[in-house]
Amino acid sequence: MMEAATVVGLLVAVIAAIFAYLQWNHPKAPKTPATSSPVTSALKRVLETKVLRVGFFHYPPLINYNETADGVVATGIYAEVLQHFAAQQSLRIQWRPINLSQAIPAVLRAEVDCYACIMMSDVRYRECDFVGLLHSIALVGIVRKDDQTVKHPSDLTHRKDIKVAVCQGEIGHHTATTTLRIPSRRLVEVNSADISEIIAQVREGIAKVALADGLSCKRMMKAPHGKKEFKLVFADPPILTVPNGFMIPKGDAEFHDWLDAGIRLAFTTFAGKNGDEILRAEFGSVITRIC
Repeated sequence: MMEAATVVGLLVAVIAAIFAYLQWNHPKAPKTPATSSPVTSALKRVLETKVLRVGFFHYPPLINYNETADGVVATGIYAEVLQHFAAQQSLRIQWRPINLSQAIPAVLRAEVDCYACIMMSDVRYRECDFVGLLHSIALVGIVRKDDQTVKHPSDLTHRKDIKVAVCQGEIGHHTATTTLRIPSRRLVEVNSADISEIIAQVREGIAKVALADGLSCKRMMKAPHGKKEFKLVFADPPILTVPNGFMIPKGDAEFHDWLDAGIRLAFTTFAGKNGDEILRAEFGSVITRIC
């Protein structure tokens, strides 16, 4: 009996040792990543420095800029709204022209506090947050005046003979790749500070369709000989309509609420009604107010 008890005790000890080893050597479960939020709110830095760093691109008449000896001076409705807001907060705006293809990295790397006058695409919303959504803008296309082959948005997805010109990082580019799922081999991607430059790809026969926001397409049509050479497609109804506002880092609720409330108040009290009348007269239904 003593020998049996000794054997049993030995087996128990061995099993316990094996179990302890496995527990010690077992891979640890990965820790749940912390929510991606800034250590310090951008609001603290803005209020301490009295400087709001704003990224933007060439997008008249909503926002544009002139370069002077003293730096960049932004113009347009969205610039005026921000300037009115900044004056109420005793802030100085530091304007930073940045191509749309670099808008997301600029916000993620905190090179700017916000990116002004930008449409809320799925691609952007996955990475960043949005405030001050003031307008909704249609996504449409442009083809040559004599083209009778492009009739439906589905043509862009299924027709292998159709190449589509887009501006890198612009809403037309994001929609082409995510919503319409146009293969990259049929995309003519132009990296430019001016969206309207994609029309040259259609004029030269490199692409059959230029895909972009409605304001940019209307501007292309108003260029010299524009209406003689080109026509709008997918305009009534548009492929989709997308909110337009200001892009900021995700997870900064304090900065989000402060900037959103300030922009909305500045827009409704300063530029809202008159600005909408001007836009409607020039661009029609491709842009509508949502604030």
